[in-house]
Amino acid sequence: MDVHQLHKLIEKNWPVTIRDIQIISQKGKWIVAVHCSEGQFVVKGEKTLLQDPEEVCHFASELRAVLPVPLYIKTVNRTYTVVEEELTFTLEQQLEGVEVPILKTYHIEQIALALAKMHLFSETTKRQLNQPTTWSLFGGNKTEAIGDYDENERSFWEVKEAFQNEMLFSQVEEAYNTLRASLQAVWSQLPKGATQGDFCPYNMYFNDNRLTALFDFNLAGDEVLVNECIAVAVYVCWHYPYEGELLPNERYDVFIETYENYRKRSPLEKRCSDALFRIIRAFRYDRVDLGIERGDASGFLEETLAILTQVTDEKLSLRIEEPQ
Repeated sequence: MDVHQLHKLIEKNWPVTIRDIQIISQKGKWIVAVHCSEGQFVVKGEKTLLQDPEEVCHFASELRAVLPVPLYIKTVNRTYTVVEEELTFTLEQQLEGVEVPILKTYHIEQIALALAKMHLFSETTKRQLNQPTTWSLFGGNKTEAIGDYDENERSFWEVKEAFQNEMLFSQVEEAYNTLRASLQAVWSQLPKGATQGDFCPYNMYFNDNRLTALFDFNLAGDEVLVNECIAVAVYVCWHYPYEGELLPNERYDVFIETYENYRKRSPLEKRCSDALFRIIRAFRYDRVDLGIERGDASGFLEETLAILTQVTDEKLSLRIEEPQ
């Protein structure tokens, strides 16, 4: 498909008249900015892993009640999507703002607040998409499929392969397995709901200190809410460029406090948060990749063990199951 064919595809399926097309990406997928008589839009065409792209677009449209999500435009056939040459195409409203390459503290607060709004929306509306996300834990790792693939466990396996003969590794393994087992025992009891699936700054626009757009729902699915909360917090507080005076752990406290001020976690979610933080922080894939690349086994394992076994201010027990 070339630009001329794409032009015809858009005008055939959506009620718009194109004035200009600007290609943003053409590497395995189409992302183009489209200037039309009816307004500014973005057309996306990509192979999708979604079981039901129509349902995901419907969820995104509903989410506009609480977040700045682009309006998905329905086709002349009243669908959200068009499939052509094995690519699923959507037309969505272009929102204002820019991607932020370096976060400041107020960006972190905005991300935490937006995540809490999405979680509360899905929790109160009982919205589910009946498909997993890439954040998911305890999938089994038998295949590469989303929901089966457990990145946290695979990162642990990478550490084991690289450092299993080191003196400290057995302690790391014991601490990790203890935390995982405690979480797995209560996993099915935790609140779960529909999420955007890739809640990261590169899928957001900001205008000064205000979040103005949340987009890219191509990995949307159902997730354990507290799992996504902690995973996003770890990513933006430790692994995304930051400009400001707060240390990562201080940024994390700001994130959790902001989230909690909008959506209160349940008692069980709070008990799980500590164990989740430890395993996600210790075995986030980019931390693991860098630790293996550096080759400082002793230093990496010492730090990993400290993360896994730290005593929090609340002196939470490793055992987090509901009291009998």
